[in-house]
Formats: sequence, structure tokens, C-alpha cells
Amino acid sequence: VILLLNREHCVAMDPERDCINNAGFYKQAEREASSETEKRTLRELRKASIRGAPYDPRYPNTNQTKYCWQNFVDFQRCIKVKGEDHVPCDYFKYIYSNMCPATWVEQWNEWVDNGVFPARI
Repeated sequence: VILLLNREHCVAMDPERDCINNAGFYKQAEREASSETEKRTLRELRKASIRGAPYDPRYPNTNQTKYCWQNFVDFQRCIKVKGEDHVPCDYFKYIYSNMCPATWVEQWNEWVDNGVFPARI
């Protein structure tokens, strides 16, 4: 069983906070998770929300453009397959929202909405 949590629940608990950056939200979800895989994923999300984007050995250079791009694409793929309420997808969103300039994200979201995004999602 895949854990599907409703982000509105988090916003209803505290409308001023974003669930993606709320370690308490992930801790509660981890307690409610039914499988070890879900618990492990939510534990990593909770840790990432506290310390920032983790080091990724695939992108060792100081230029993090590819790291940013790949996490945006992975987020889009994840929500396409699992749905927008699938909390583990937030990991990718957290990474790209911390790594990418806002103007890039706005442009990429516009491309996704218009169906002209250059990557296969």
C-alpha cells in the first residue's frame, strides 16, 4: 500500500508553513506509514527538510544546473505516475525549489502546462 497524504491536512494544521519544509509533517507521516520503504523515504524527506539538499555524487561540480534540472524532471514524472498527493514526490520538489532559480522553475512549469517541455515526462 502506498502512503498518500493530503497536503491540505498540513496546511489546515498550520497555514503559514509549507509542508515540504515542515519536518514535523514528515515525522507524523512516517509514524503512519505502512511499509518500511515508505518509512525510509519519509525519514529521508524529514532529514532533507532540516539540512537542505543532500550531496549527489552524480553532480560533483560546483555548477548544479543538471542537478536542479533532473530533480524538476523527476518531480514531474513522480506526480504523473503517483499523483500530486504522493508525499515522497515532495523530495524532488524540495531539492529543485532549493537549487533552481525561481525564474527557471516558472518557465519550466509554463512549458509543462503548455505541453512543450523538452524532456520526456
